[in-house]
Amino acid sequence: MQYVKRSLDFAMRRIGEERFLVPLGAQVSHTNGLVLLNATGLYIWDLLEKRRSREELVCAVEARFEVSRERASEDLATFLSQIQCIGLLEQ
Repeated sequence: MQYVKRSLDFAMRRIGEERFLVPLGAQVSHTNGLVLLNATGLYIWDLLEKRRSREELVCAVEARFEVSRERASEDLATFLSQIQCIGLLEQ
């Protein structure tokens, strides 16, 4: 089973009503700008404070947003893939 956790190289910041992830330290030179999170992304980011399995995350998204398991799994896979590409995940 694969577990994921958010990187400590990014900090959450609020600008107006928006939530952004801001790169810290060495990540500043590797990341092109800020990362804007929608409500789902913010919820998943909060869950990723602790190491979690993809199954745990799918179940949490399914319950919180009242979507099908298939939809939760697809959306989670897309989100994790995107944030992994820019160094936001530890594995």
